Formats: sequence, structure tokens, C-alpha cells
Amino acid sequence: GLQLASGTMTNVGYDRERNAFWMVPCEYVPVSYPGTGDIYASAFTGALMNDKSMFEAAKIAADYTVKCIINTQGDADHWYGAKFETALRDLIDMLD
Repeated sequence: GLQLASGTMTNVGYDRERNAFWMVPCEYVPVSYPGTGDIYASAFTGALMNDKSMFEAAKIAADYTVKCIINTQGDADHWYGAKFETALRDLIDMLD
């Protein structure tokens, strides 16, 4: 993911077969937790393995990662990573 000059957060991918880039915008949450890249990669791979397109998988992974970050905000005892467990039901629903 990256932040565009406009301030919008987005994930960018490249479709080699179509020779085209694609972007999936996502909500920006102004905090940082270790492991969010792992959360994104796992959700992305899981979505691909559930027959989602690369674009759909990127959207699911971004939305799930943002949900995990939001669920972690304000919990001073949970400093070691984002709470991915609390959003697993959301991820399952996104895969349906």
C-alpha cells in the first residue's frame, strides 16, 4: 500500500497478462502495528485460494487489515501487533 499525493491510501498491483496496473483504495488509519503486512498477505493469499480475482483479493485483504487495525486502537495492553482474531468473522463474510 501507499499514500497518494491526494492523501488517499491505496494498494497497487500489476496484471502481467493484461499489461495493466490496478488500484484498490482503502481507509487510512493513522496508527501503526507490527504484523499488518503479514495480515494483508495472509488474507490476500486466502482470498486467491477461494477463487477471488487479484483485484477482489486485494480489496478483501485491505479491508480486513484496516478492520484489524481499528479493532486494536485504544488497547494499550495490545502493543505487539494488530488484533486479527477479532475480525476473523468479517474476513469469512468477505470471502462468501
